[in-house]
Amino acid sequence: MKNFDLNCIPLQIKKGIITRKQAVHSIATFLLDNYRIFGLQKYDEDFRGDLILSFLEKGEHLFELFNPEYGEFFTFLYCFIISLSQTKMKTLARKTINEKCILAEAIKDLKEKENLYNSICYQTFETGKTPFRACSMNAKELRDAFAANTRSKQDKKILVLALKSSFYITDEQIKKICSLYKMNRELLYQMIQYCKASIDDKKVKHEKALQRRNSEYFLKNKCYCDLERLKSKEDESVYYIQEEKIKRKQNKHNKNLDLLNENFKNGYLSLRPTTKTVADILGICERQVNYYISCARRNLETNK
Repeated sequence: MKNFDLNCIPLQIKKGIITRKQAVHSIATFLLDNYRIFGLQKYDEDFRGDLILSFLEKGEHLFELFNPEYGEFFTFLYCFIISLSQTKMKTLARKTINEKCILAEAIKDLKEKENLYNSICYQTFETGKTPFRACSMNAKELRDAFAANTRSKQDKKILVLALKSSFYITDEQIKKICSLYKMNRELLYQMIQYCKASIDDKKVKHEKALQRRNSEYFLKNKCYCDLERLKSKEDESVYYIQEEKIKRKQNKHNKNLDLLNENFKNGYLSLRPTTKTVADILGICERQVNYYISCARRNLETNK
């Protein structure tokens, strides 16, 4: 499309050859391919994309405002596009200024509060206190203490399950286990605390995995909302340009979310101590630990 073709658009609309909507789409396509004519090369793609969206929303009013007695349609269109770009630049500038003002006020409030708190002498409130630290035992001490009391196969099975679930087990459950199986509560607490301490590194990975899953879920829903918003506009030229890009992002986030959910479901990201850690505490081999877990799983399936 050339300048001459653009100048003929108002006459074509008047004769009924094309509709206003078709004319707006044609001009938007011309603007997308020839943005340098309108001086838009100094802006980035996001800015140009938003500008074209604004034109698609307001473009139909352009033909009501155009008066052929004052000049050609291309000149009027050029001024209209420049006006849209200037309006958008003012909006962005206003938003930036507001954000800077809010940030400046927040920094000012923070400094005022810091000055207030710095004037307080905290030494007058401080008293000598012995820092609390739970008494901890190493694996050998726990193993020796456990070996002092002979345990049945059922007791060992319960202990293995309790230690494997050390991150999730509650105080009430610990009390109930000790009451039913006549176990030393303090010793069981020490064993569970030892197992919890062994999974500190796993906690960090677990938290990062949870954050990734939440982020993927949010981004997936954002893509869905973007697609719905495109459909509601009913602008075919914009819809087909951005639909493929958004769907590609949506598929990527769906795959990542499914993979993370599968890992959580299969226990790859669960917070459990290793079989070796449990075996060291109980003074048994890793095969015995796996055997007790298998027995518990079979009992659970049988009870179902």
